[in-house]
Amino acid sequence: MSNHSNQLNSLVGAVRNFEKKPTEIRLQKLVFSKDEAEQRRNYHNLLGVIRHRLLLKHLISQFCAKPPKPHLNAFLLTASFQLLESKEEKTRHPKIVHFWVEQIKKALSIREAKFANAVLRKIADNLLCSLSELEKYGNFSTLHSHPQWIVNRWTDQFGSEASRELLDWNQSLPSVYVHDFSKILSENALIQPADLGLEHTQWEDFYKWQNKPGHPLVSLTEKPLYIQDPSTRIAPGLLEKTTGGKILDACAAPGGKSVILAKILGSRIQKITAVDLSSKRTSMIKENFARLGIRNTEVAEHDWESGEPEPLATDYDAVLVDAPCSGAGIIRRHPEIRWRLKSEDYEKLPLQQLKILSATSRHVRDGGHLVYSTCSMDSAENQEVIDQFLRTEEGSDFRMISGATHLSPKTQHDGVGAFLLQKKS
Repeated sequence: MSNHSNQLNSLVGAVRNFEKKPTEIRLQKLVFSKDEAEQRRNYHNLLGVIRHRLLLKHLISQFCAKPPKPHLNAFLLTASFQLLESKEEKTRHPKIVHFWVEQIKKALSIREAKFANAVLRKIADNLLCSLSELEKYGNFSTLHSHPQWIVNRWTDQFGSEASRELLDWNQSLPSVYVHDFSKILSENALIQPADLGLEHTQWEDFYKWQNKPGHPLVSLTEKPLYIQDPSTRIAPGLLEKTTGGKILDACAAPGGKSVILAKILGSRIQKITAVDLSSKRTSMIKENFARLGIRNTEVAEHDWESGEPEPLATDYDAVLVDAPCSGAGIIRRHPEIRWRLKSEDYEKLPLQQLKILSATSRHVRDGGHLVYSTCSMDSAENQEVIDQFLRTEEGSDFRMISGATHLSPKTQHDGVGAFLLQKKS
């Protein structure tokens, strides 16, 4: 079997495994090829199937009397995604159908290949009509492949128009951004964006990777650059006008927000203490601090939910809590999240977030600042957690200065919530 066939079988196998265990697969661990371009193509196809999962199943079910067997179903999902991706180029459809029918013939049987040929041809012939019907009858859950309960939740919180914009956003392909930290180092470290295949953006020192030949993404990590969405600047930015001093980044791995703090506060920082759960996570922080030249730091391990005494100071000038969350704001980049999330998570997660926020708040000095953030725009994980915290014994010593949730279609980056509180003197 050729290397190309092996890679296609690996792709189809990954689709099949995801269908079997959609809440368990960790996509970043999948490797299809040592060739970066081939790896990216296969990863693109896998994420495309996951991103359009409900829609693809709907298209297949229209022409199947009963659900296909798992292996055949994985082939049909992958082929249907390529038809969907080429919906404006109908001349490509026969080639796509022929290609995947041949793959099914090799991997499965002639009988299944004939069946797939009939189904895929019908999908191709009726594709635009099928999409139009879903739009006409307002079946946005299927059209945009989001569980109905998520569509309902967003509609209740943000309204139907904003919810629809959010669904559209999540179905579009994400951009890759890098953050330039060369100014932290010497003048000799300053980069030339154009020479690295980077494009300027509206956000200072953030560049869009253009994926040009000769500029592989991995090569950027050899420079003082950090692959990072522009949304990550929001929470640290709330501390930009403070005095600096001693900073605690309480949920720090892999260290992205700590390095932003080091950059924006500069010489005003006395020390950054970066904390996370395990040595595996804190090692990532140390590596990024070393690579980007971040000094005056210490790294520690602690579980804020353990209830154990924290081996840390209690007089930090500022504490940043980037809490574990649903990840609802990063579904565009991680489409599998929508299939992993459950409605009951919005009852469990706020309890965890409140516990962490309460524990970390004890380390803020009188008059110091506390930043709470999530990569979610859901009110249950943001404003409601802040409101509950302010009613607790620990929270009664704080007042909210500012805070907001940021919806991706408006900001053009990941959705986040970020809130600045100050402890009373």
